Formats: sequence, structure tokens, C-alpha cells
Amino acid sequence: MFSQLELLLLVALAIFAVSCYRLKLGVFLVCALLPAYLIRTTIFGVPTTLLELAIYAIAIAWLLRTLVERRKTKVEHPSIVYRLSSLPLKFPILLILLAAAIGVIISPDKNAALGIFKAYFFDPILFFVVLINLGYLENLGNFGKENFQPKSYKLSPISYLLAGLAVAGLAVAGATITQALTGGAVGGRVQAFYNTPNAVGLFLGPLVVLFGGLGLGYLGLRLFESIDSERYLGNLGIQKKKKFLPTAHFLLATIFLVAVLLSQSRGAILGIAGGAVFLVCVIFWQKKKILLGLLGALGLLGLLGAWALAPRLANLMDTGGGNERLAIWQGTWNMLLHHPIFGAGLAGFTDIYNNYKLASQVSSPLYPHNIILNFWSELGLLGLFGVLGLFVSVLKKPFAICHKPLAITMKATLIVILVHGLVDVPYFKNDLSVLFWIVIALSVFGKTDKMQS
Repeated sequence: MFSQLELLLLVALAIFAVSCYRLKLGVFLVCALLPAYLIRTTIFGVPTTLLELAIYAIAIAWLLRTLVERRKTKVEHPSIVYRLSSLPLKFPILLILLAAAIGVIISPDKNAALGIFKAYFFDPILFFVVLINLGYLENLGNFGKENFQPKSYKLSPISYLLAGLAVAGLAVAGATITQALTGGAVGGRVQAFYNTPNAVGLFLGPLVVLFGGLGLGYLGLRLFESIDSERYLGNLGIQKKKKFLPTAHFLLATIFLVAVLLSQSRGAILGIAGGAVFLVCVIFWQKKKILLGLLGALGLLGLLGAWALAPRLANLMDTGGGNERLAIWQGTWNMLLHHPIFGAGLAGFTDIYNNYKLASQVSSPLYPHNIILNFWSELGLLGLFGVLGLFVSVLKKPFAICHKPLAITMKATLIVILVHGLVDVPYFKNDLSVLFWIVIALSVFGKTDKMQS
């Protein structure tokens, strides 16, 4: 029999082989395996996960394919160095990586800090690089020949990526709904295969708006007729005979939303509401009657949701009722006043926070449960500026891209992460950090009709 390590290495090898054959399939597998970070092992004493091994497998395949394409084509190809130097959003990315490296140096626990650097920054950004360069590799079929035309393909890289996210989301939602139906809820909440119900909302919340936004974006285009809807469908890899896929997007969003509601994640519900309002306002900005009607419908749904979750929403900010978030934020602020430049370093928050937490607070959290304080305490001001730069770059000029549903949807998805992050930790987890950089990559794709960097 194979050991767990041997099985995981075999899976990684299979992903490498598939990625060498067709990189898009590797992207699908990595996205589908986002929850697989829960499958852990060690290699030479270094902790790793199946998700991490999958990312390394596709990254090596991408590197080899790039080198092979440079050798076999007659026309000079951009080198790896050139590709990296021309990477979109490279300046905020460099700030984040530099800040994370500094966070390792100043951390009181170097081993834990290196693990966080690897899992939450290096791995996700490596996958981001692969995604951005995927469009370039996909159009190399006739490169160097006369009358070069990009190689045609039935499904775009984005469609493979979305399919992988759908599989991962269905795995989480399926486990959540099954747990609810079989009476496995604890305290009225379900958590699937995670160790906390909030993890369900943190993962599925962005996917609700992502898939719902794609379907809503197509509906908006059909109503406005301001852009060729066939071109929009083509960019998502949807052929004329497969127009049911926007309906499938709505169905996926509904399933994910049901799972979020079953988890009773208040932060996720607030995030989804924020993303949904943004989507409706931007997509239907030119149709005021439709806009008002949809906003009214969202308001009614919001009231019904607030009524259903009244007990949990009532103590969202009630520190006396067992919720310690305000106390955590105050203690974190006290800590940052004494460590404003570099914060606590990676994996250093709990140790340093204990010196500044309020006397009434019993627990010592891993993170401050606020997206600004999370990044500030882990990465310092340098990393915080890098993260804010990413958000500004993606969210700027929302009404200028109302004819690009993919770009609108990614902005709305990032808003879900941002709003949920006001009261939780939407980044510092293996699957969430990779999902974050997938959203950033899709935002880059959404700015153009071509799938090239």
C-alpha cells in the first residue's frame, strides 16, 4: 500500500502531466482542489498540502512549456524574465512580497512565519503568475508563421478556471447542505469539513457574487444591447449552442447562497449584500426603473434575511454578549501604536498581542478579524500599502467598464471580500489566499477582450 505522502506525490505528478499536455486543464484541477489544503503531509520535515503540491506541479509545467516554446519557434519569444517584469500589478505585488519577507525576519517564530510566507503569499502569487501567462501560451499555435492568427480553442482559459471554482464550491456547499439535512448542525450552524462555520461563508461568499454576477452581466447586456453578447459569451468560452451556461451560473450562485445561509455567517451575508448592490448599481446604471426595482427587491430580501438571522445579527457588535471583536480591535490598535512600521511580523500577532490585549479579554486570536488590521499587523505599513494598491487598482472607475461584465463581476467579488473582511479574516488561509489572487487575475482578464497578458 502507498503511504499518504506517496499518494499525494502521485496526484501532483498526474497534475503535472495533465498541465504539460494542456495547461488549462491544470488550472481547472488546481481550482477544483482549493479545499484540498486540508489534506496535509510533510516532505523532509517541511509541512505541505495537496493544494500546494498542485500549484507547484502546474508552475513547473508552465515553466517547461515556456522554455520549449522559445526553442521550437523561429521568432524570438519574450523570456521568463521579461514576462515577470511586465506582469500586471507588479508594484503592489513586490511591496507585498517584500513586506512578507520582512515579516519573516522580524517574526518571533521563524518556522511558522516561513510556512505562512510560503502558503499565503508565495504559492498564491505563483499561481497568479501562471494564470496571467496562460493566455499568452494559449495563442502560440501558429506563432512565427506567416499571417499569424491566435490558435482557436473551444473553451477559453477563463472557462476552465470558472469550472474549477464551481467544482470546489459545490464540494463545500454539498458538504454544508448534507450536514444540515442529516442533523449535523452544531448550535444551529453547519461547517462542512471545516473547523468553523465562518469558513464556509469566507469561501462561498465571493463565489455567490462571482457566478451570480456573470449571469446578471449577461442579462444586462441582453437588456441594453449595447455590446455584442456573443463576444461576451465567447470570452467565457460559451458557444452559441451553450447559452444555458448563464442560467447555470445563477443556479450555482443559488446553491452557494443556501450553504452560506445555513452556516449563518453574518460577515458573509453582509459581504454578499455589498457585492450584490454594487453589481446591480453598475450593470443597470443606465436603466433607472430596472435599477430601482432590483434595489427594492434586494432591500426586501435583506429585511427578510435580517429577520431570519435577528439573534445573530443583534450581537454582531455586542462585546458583552460573547462577541470580542471590538475588544480585539482595541487591543490590536494598542499594539500597532507601539509597532506601527513592521507590525508583529508573520505568525507573530498572538505573542505580541498578549502584551496589549484588554484585561477583560480571555482568548488570544490568531488575527485581529479586520482586513486592514490583519494586513497591518502581519505585513506592516509596507504590506498594507501594497494590499490597498491592489484594491484601488481593481476597484477604480467602476462605471467606466459597465460594458464589461467580467470586470464588473470581479470588482463586486472583491467588494464581498472587503466587506466581509471588516469583521473577519478573508485572506490568511490557504484556500482563501489562492482564491483572492484568482479574483485579481480575473480582474486583469476582465479589462480586455483578449485572453493575453
